Parts: sequence; structure tokens; C-alpha cells
Amino acid sequence: MQTKSAQRWIDRIIIAIMAVLGVFMVLPFAWLFSMSFRAPGEAYKMPPSFLPPNLDFRNYWAVLHSSVPFLQIYWNSLMVAVVVTLGQLITCTLAAFAFARLKFPGRDSIFFVFLVGLMFP
Repeated sequence: MQTKSAQRWIDRIIIAIMAVLGVFMVLPFAWLFSMSFRAPGEAYKMPPSFLPPNLDFRNYWAVLHSSVPFLQIYWNSLMVAVVVTLGQLITCTLAAFAFARLKFPGRDSIFFVFLVGLMFP
């Protein structure tokens, strides 16, 4: 059995590794966000820099003022996501209550099928 100080060191090392992995996972999104504020020619400049030398909002202006109604499409997607999420919350809450409290024929078999479905992507 390990001592408490050894366990603390192991915990600190695990937390440090997880923090480094977390930074590596967030870094591509931060780079993408940083690149969105650059002029198109600056994206391929060598050596690359993380922070843009000056903020350029032309990329956002081009998206918002293009022939594609980006804001309307985004709003429609947001509404679909909200409605589907609320519908899932309601139906899953009712199903969870039924599986937890009600006894009906085939309950365990149906629950098993749901669990097997969760195991596969």
C-alpha cells in the first residue's frame, strides 16, 4: 500500500498530464479562432504567429454579407437543436420513470436493447 504522500504525488502527476492533454485538445480551436481574425494572406505567412498582428474582421463581414443567409441558417439550426433537446428531455424522462417504477412485461428485455444500443456508436 502506498503512503499518502506518494499517492498525492501520483495524483499531481496525473492532474498535470491531464492538464497538458487538455491544452493540446483546445489548441487547434484557439488557432482556428486566431486565424479567423487575419487577412487571407497572413494565414500562410512564415513563421506563423499565434496572435494576429492586427485584427481583421473582413472574414466575418464576408460571411455575414454573402448571398447565403448565414444568420438565418444559424437561427434555424439553433431552433431545431433546442426543440429536439427539449423533446428528448421530456420523452427520456417519461421513459426513465417507466423503466424505474413500473413493472410491465418485457421491461428488462427492452431496457437491455437500449443499453446494447448505447454501447455502439
